[in-house]
Amino acid sequence: MFKNNNKYSNNNQEGFFQSFRVRVFVLTLLFFVAFVGYHFLRIKHKQLKINKEVAELQEKIDEFESRNKNLEQLAQYLQTDYFKEREAKQKLNLVKEGEKVVIVKNSKIKRTLEKTEEKKPKVEIDRPNYYYWWYYFFGIKPEISSTSFSEKI
Repeated sequence: MFKNNNKYSNNNQEGFFQSFRVRVFVLTLLFFVAFVGYHFLRIKHKQLKINKEVAELQEKIDEFESRNKNLEQLAQYLQTDYFKEREAKQKLNLVKEGEKVVIVKNSKIKRTLEKTEEKKPKVEIDRPNYYYWWYYFFGIKPEISSTSFSEKI
């Protein structure tokens, strides 16, 4: 009359083992998916690391190619007649045929420099330097006496 619907009862042992097999299958499947996912992520991480390293090495290659190009241009310039002529004039004091050498004494250069420096106005400050720095940092214009700047400029 009454049927025992308890799946764990002795009468229904096949249902228990079927559900146990399903549980074991599901757990095995989850373990397999986790295992494959873990290895997939490890491989992806290594791949990203390698791609980053490849990009860094490519940047270094580009930098070295640029330096190499600059060195090639320098080597070509060093082989030109213009460079050879300039070096011969500067370092060996050689002169081309038909050129005239002009020698300028240093004393004349110093005199012309001294003359240009004399034209600059001389300003005497009658206050200490920190006074002006203080006003400079705090944005206030210093009070300059009429005798210190305006008359001497």
